[in-house]
Amino acid sequence: MSDFRILIILFLTFSLLQAKTYNRNDIIDLYNFENWKVAGFADIEQSKLPLYSDTADTISLTNSFNFNNDSLNGDLYFKSFGVHGLVSVFVNGHLISKQLNHSAPFRVKVNKNYLKSDSSTNTINFIITREKNFETGFPVSTHLYSEPEFIGITRPFFLEIVKKPLFSDFEYSLEKENNEIFINYNYRTSQKAIQDIKNKSGISFEEIFSDSSGRIISKRTIPASSRTTVISNKKTFQISNLWTIENPKFVNFSISLKRFGQTISTQKAKIAIRNIESYKNELYINFEKAKINGINVYENLIAQKSSNLFSDIKQRMMLIKNDGFNAVRFYGHIPDERYFSIADTLGLLLFIDLPIRRYPEIVFQKDALLENLKMSISTTVNNLKSHPSFVALGIGQEVLLSNPSTKKFYIILNGATEKPIPFLTYISPVPQNNISKEMAADFYMLDVYDAVFRKVETVVETGIPYALSGKTGFNSDLNYLDHDNPNYAVQQKLLLKTDVKAVLKTLKMQGGFIESFMDWSAKKQSHQNMNEKNKIIRNGFYDSGMTKYDWAKSQINIWDNDELLSLEIEQEKKSSNIFSIVMLFGSLIFFFFYRRYPRFSENYKRALKHPYGFYVDMRERRIIPIFNSFMLGVHNSLILSVFIGSFVFFGSDLLLIQEIMNVLIARSDIYATYLTISNNELLILPFLFILLFLHPLMMGIILKLLGMISKNYVRFRQAIVIGLWSSAPLIFMLPLSFAAYHLLVNNLFVTPMLIIFALFLIWSHVRLINGIRVLVLAKFRVIFLVLLLSYTIPLVIFGFFFIPQPMWYDYLTTLLNSSALF
Repeated sequence: MSDFRILIILFLTFSLLQAKTYNRNDIIDLYNFENWKVAGFADIEQSKLPLYSDTADTISLTNSFNFNNDSLNGDLYFKSFGVHGLVSVFVNGHLISKQLNHSAPFRVKVNKNYLKSDSSTNTINFIITREKNFETGFPVSTHLYSEPEFIGITRPFFLEIVKKPLFSDFEYSLEKENNEIFINYNYRTSQKAIQDIKNKSGISFEEIFSDSSGRIISKRTIPASSRTTVISNKKTFQISNLWTIENPKFVNFSISLKRFGQTISTQKAKIAIRNIESYKNELYINFEKAKINGINVYENLIAQKSSNLFSDIKQRMMLIKNDGFNAVRFYGHIPDERYFSIADTLGLLLFIDLPIRRYPEIVFQKDALLENLKMSISTTVNNLKSHPSFVALGIGQEVLLSNPSTKKFYIILNGATEKPIPFLTYISPVPQNNISKEMAADFYMLDVYDAVFRKVETVVETGIPYALSGKTGFNSDLNYLDHDNPNYAVQQKLLLKTDVKAVLKTLKMQGGFIESFMDWSAKKQSHQNMNEKNKIIRNGFYDSGMTKYDWAKSQINIWDNDELLSLEIEQEKKSSNIFSIVMLFGSLIFFFFYRRYPRFSENYKRALKHPYGFYVDMRERRIIPIFNSFMLGVHNSLILSVFIGSFVFFGSDLLLIQEIMNVLIARSDIYATYLTISNNELLILPFLFILLFLHPLMMGIILKLLGMISKNYVRFRQAIVIGLWSSAPLIFMLPLSFAAYHLLVNNLFVTPMLIIFALFLIWSHVRLINGIRVLVLAKFRVIFLVLLLSYTIPLVIFGFFFIPQPMWYDYLTTLLNSSALF
């Protein structure tokens, strides 16, 4: 039997709307059709699913199927387990569904008139587009730890014929009164089941609850009506019949249509009843305080290598359960619905994230985003409400709740979220002070890009009532990520245990999610995956081929490990002597020429005393030789490149710096080049040196052009010399550049270093201004324009070639305000 047929059997077993005993649904498995006609790929005309792309903006998929509309007995529905991107589905040219909620499952009724009336061929067409604005979807701003933005189809979809349902839309809630549990439930009965009965006298519904062994829990008779009716009831419910993590139990629910006691038809379903709630910032499952021993799962399409078999999904979920975890967070995406079917039977709690991550405040001021989110949440919840494993929905990650518009947005959204079954909403606020106590979601989750134990003080100071930790064990230090390091296993275990200790013991959370179940592929490179094929982030318990790492094989239920009480971990330092060596030899060469050529040393001393940047004694008509200027420019550029390079290299592993550059450099290839340069001292120094040495040349070109425009004669050599000699005082920065990197590594005098550097820059610019004033006899506004152009032109060139992300300034401001995450 095929994996898809096994899936359908399970889906019919657990789904309330499809599980019926009075008939058998007819399924048309469209997903496994071959010869799909594909538009959107230049090199593909026909293909077999799955098919997806991280480069195409639009994909069109078309196929045909045979269906005899004349023999249709019941309603026809189109069911999809989710499509990547914004999708419009057409049958014979008629639009049957348009979905904005990226990758969420959906089910829509198909108008019978759209199908052909005989057995001739029908066509089905998917138009899938990438989200580009907030009016049509949820565009994703690329973060370092975000997956590639795919569009396409990787999950099953099918047509199903549903015959005369007796009831639908089963909803419930639980409450506890005087140590008794009560269930409030309601469902709809439909006129379709009784419309063909001519004599409707004596018609009634018989409702039966029974446990898994078949023992009747409750039974009652309800008068039937030919019109659609909502039936509701409140009754006691035994705690032993609840669905729990330890005992994922289902109960049987049946409705029988009877006439004078004789059964006409019956509909049965297996349903699971469980409760989850948040009370005083604490989570309770089935009225007992919850302990969430979870792990993060990424979508990971590249690593899965197009594998979408039901058996693979089942294997992943069973491995998670066997490793001692009781919860799974699907980070940044809504997973395939087959995960929920498996989790229902294994007793796993599923937390799913909508793709709303680190949006700037201006986005939350858009009404379209609020309306789209309401629609997406409603569609997602209605399609997942039959799964007891679905317990929480993330409606925003890395949110700046200190922004009034953002806080108001989430309060409105959370209040407007309907809950047909018990589930919770959550967001992950950025750790900040001055956040109002009014909750913007049912509970808060902590997501930080550093080990939690290093963020304890920050989290405690904010006073935000985080219930769970979303990235427990995350670390960006290469010392803890190098699998080839012989100490890797020990370091990784220490990191996990220490972080779990911080979550449970220090911050007193109720658990959280380990980062992560398996390695996954990122859209962009970071210092962690620079040398990895497919940009794989190797922080999983399993590699991308589902093989468990040796270090993780001895890990049994990390959340309950008693050894974590006394463990500590020390962060290793990133050392390098290249900057000091280069500065030493560069200075030796400079001082050799300084002593060897008295004219050079004399000019240097006199230039330092002179009020403006270059030395030309108008009385003696003495102009400094170009060789003197060249040597001065080389040495000063070296001093600056070593000082700045020390900060660049030291900060190359800092995620905040990488995220800032990621916002400014949208092109992946250029960003990869930046990473390569910034992580190599021998590349940083020549790159910075060339840029710094060329700046006076550009200044000279601007001054020459200004002279031509103003009809003032300006010698090009003099214009260049102004820029070179204005930086003469940088010679006093030599000791600071020599020691800069070592001071950074040991976190010594960082702020004083930056202050001294700023003072030298101001000193050099004052000399530069005076030099330009003397050379061209210009007013201050002209001089200011020259300086402005000398820095603006490189930025314009940068923007032209590097093409920052849309709304880059808003994203950059949000990122800087979210620095506590890093």
